[in-house]
Amino acid sequence: MDQIKQEPARFREEALRIDGERVWRDRVAKVFNPYTGDVVGTVPMASVEDVRMACDAALRYKPTLSRFERASILNRGGGGGGGRPRRGGAPPTPPSRVLPDCNPRLIWGG
Repeated sequence: MDQIKQEPARFREEALRIDGERVWRDRVAKVFNPYTGDVVGTVPMASVEDVRMACDAALRYKPTLSRFERASILNRGGGGGGGRPRRGGAPPTPPSRVLPDCNPRLIWGG
């Protein structure tokens, strides 16, 4: 039986990013690999003040692109010009597996 080759785990310590700056905090949460259970990194836990600073920065932000320009970028699919072309006009297909408590007719309008 073939085994999947894995790269050795690299431990990453990440920072918060608030208003374009990397912000480090003493309180951190561990990040686990869901398959092995190993700790693969840490992320800082934001305080209430950190959240306020992030919200203030978001409110101060002035976009450089117009709504039309942002929509054009999103409508291109973010492919950057490469890859397979999208088929135009086709509606999204419903998921192949629907949760038992969901009614697909409500979700997909059928």
